[in-house]
Amino acid sequence: MAYYRVLRAVLQRLPGNRQNDLAAHPNCQEEFTIHDQSGRPLRVQVPLLTVSPEQFPDQIDELAI
Repeated sequence: MAYYRVLRAVLQRLPGNRQNDLAAHPNCQEEFTIHDQSGRPLRVQVPLLTVSPEQFPDQIDELAI
């Protein structure tokens, strides 16, 4: 979840057309289980993405996480 929050903050900084610069790895997903507030397990699948260093700010504190 933390990785997603960082990625979302990076995406919000990019102009709309630069968001396509993210490289999705075809047929590659990460699966994991999280638990909801009731304790029920939820199986989650998220695509693996590649983000280049140029998409991050020089100062990481500039990200709104």
